[in-house]
Amino acid sequence: MFPLNNDFLNDYRRLMYKNIAMVYPTLTNDEIRYLVDTVIGNTYKNDKLTITNNYKDRVVDTDVEQIMQFIKNNKPILIENGCLFRRHQKGFTLFYRLIDEFVESRKKLKKKMFQYDKGTEEFNKYNLMQLLAKRDANAMYGYLGSDASSAYNLYVAVGITATGRALIMHAISFFEQFFTNNIKFQNIDEAILFIDRVCNENYSSYSYEWLDYDISLEDCWYKLMMTCDERWLTNNFEKYGEILWDILLHKSQEQLNRLYYKNNFFEFINNSRIKDMLYNILSALGETPFMDPNKAPENIVPMLDNFVDIVKDWCYMRYILVDKFTRISTMKRDISLITDTDSTIISTNEWYLFIASKVLENRSIPLKDKIKCVHHTVKEEEYDFVKNQSIIVEKDEPEYIGENEFRISIINILAYIISKILRTHFDLVAENFHTKTDLKMCLINMKNEFLFKRVLLSDGKKNYATIQELQEGNLIPKDEQLTITGLPIKKTTLKKSTQKELQRILKDKILLPEKVSQLEVIRSLSKVEKDIRESLENGNKEFYKPVAIRSINGYDDPMRIQGIKAAIAYNELKPADKEAIDLSIRNSLDLVKVKIDKTNIEPLKETNNELYEKLVNFFNTNKDFKGEITTIAIPQDEETPKWLLNFIDYTSIINDNLKVFPLESIGITKFDNENINYTNVLSF
Repeated sequence: MFPLNNDFLNDYRRLMYKNIAMVYPTLTNDEIRYLVDTVIGNTYKNDKLTITNNYKDRVVDTDVEQIMQFIKNNKPILIENGCLFRRHQKGFTLFYRLIDEFVESRKKLKKKMFQYDKGTEEFNKYNLMQLLAKRDANAMYGYLGSDASSAYNLYVAVGITATGRALIMHAISFFEQFFTNNIKFQNIDEAILFIDRVCNENYSSYSYEWLDYDISLEDCWYKLMMTCDERWLTNNFEKYGEILWDILLHKSQEQLNRLYYKNNFFEFINNSRIKDMLYNILSALGETPFMDPNKAPENIVPMLDNFVDIVKDWCYMRYILVDKFTRISTMKRDISLITDTDSTIISTNEWYLFIASKVLENRSIPLKDKIKCVHHTVKEEEYDFVKNQSIIVEKDEPEYIGENEFRISIINILAYIISKILRTHFDLVAENFHTKTDLKMCLINMKNEFLFKRVLLSDGKKNYATIQELQEGNLIPKDEQLTITGLPIKKTTLKKSTQKELQRILKDKILLPEKVSQLEVIRSLSKVEKDIRESLENGNKEFYKPVAIRSINGYDDPMRIQGIKAAIAYNELKPADKEAIDLSIRNSLDLVKVKIDKTNIEPLKETNNELYEKLVNFFNTNKDFKGEITTIAIPQDEETPKWLLNFIDYTSIINDNLKVFPLESIGITKFDNENINYTNVLSF
């Protein structure tokens, strides 16, 4: 049996009555009621629960039913990790006021920062200050999570991180659902509930004027079937397809239209009237570009807001995804490229192509008409594989002046739309979390911070490279646009010259061109490879590894230390007129990788027999080296011995410098062995 006064259960019962009636219209109300009540009676469990109040150090035994009723009656603040908090009705807490002060301070500092160009001393100064204000705000979490703090509360600290993760997941689910209909139904029940929600939503208005034509029953059915996850639909296509068809048969034309366009953004804006609205917005800009997505030009704000209202009414689904963590972490995303702690990067390319090809096709607007093509002849050093040398080639590079303003304006229209509708979505989240009150509206918000022209992704978490064009409406100077996050190409162990050249290739050959030429990238890397080899062959120590070693007596097992072994090898093989490395003191040395063993020293018999004998004796008496020398130390004030040039491990040194380049991200497989090989063969 189950309690009849359980509000949540009664809500569930009413919903089931309605949905079963949709699927089986021939059943009577009594039959449906009997069926639902029987299922509930056989499956309903009122499990026991324990509630812990860590402020009052109290533990209360209760059950699911009581907790659900308590939540409905009292509306406590809900946290993703299961914590409940009492809402403050009269004012704000000390922590709220303190964090708010940090946030406001940061806003003021960022405003000052953007008065200067990125990379300037003033910009860097205020950037550091705004980051410190951000750190101060974030430090409140650490204060609450430290057991040494007077305000320590583990539940609160864990609740903060859980809420942060949840909000990012809400944002991703919104992007994937709203723009590409990529949140798939996990079963037939979800498909039926979707139909019910859409058909019973409160709409501000309904007007045929926005649509080119009514959606047919077939098209609506097909859209719903394509929204079903193929993993469960494949084996039940006919059965569930028939159920959805029968439900749609009883829907009005208005409902079919609504069902088709909900979570179907691009199909909706493909209607002629909607495309005309977008064209009028772009035309109204005149020759003044829309640069700040968070502050639209005043003359287009009414048009934009009207457009947002229409799109929100037709395409936005007021729905909170319950199992968002599982779905988002396992699904293949369409639009959300990268997720960070408090942000996500989405692709706007489809939107830009849509506007350029369908909205502005054969149409003229001032921003588009301003674009002019100017050709430049540039000289570029290139590697010739056939001649095995660098050559200078001349290339014609077209520059489209005004194109950036045109493209940025189009993208910022979308950013404006996203911000407005996302704010509505977070408002819904706040309602469900019970954080929205008459005293305090929803404070959860996301805004556009950066516009990236191109993003290079890698398999590593938070490893990517971007070309940043815009930061909160402010153009970023070209020499400051490259931003690398996490990629090993920024490793401090790399030589500065190599870092600079690899980053130049990354920027000029991958991130800036419209199309990436794998051959061009390989040519550029081959030039770097050749330069490293020539430097080593000339005896330069630029690519040696500088190390500092302690006294040999300072190590428990000195023969496990690379620098010690390398120094011992040098002392045994050095010319007689050179001083040995004093291993009783601290030394700064240059290490170079070499390949010296019993098999490759035979040529020294003819050219340097004395050295040959030293090596033979060295291998026979120094068992720790196991018949090979892989590294030799050179005192920093000494030159590389001429004989050593023939034994340097050129391939390994070159590989150490080039293996950090993200070739796999542009479809080139890099074989992980001692040789540097590149191929565009697909890996499986």
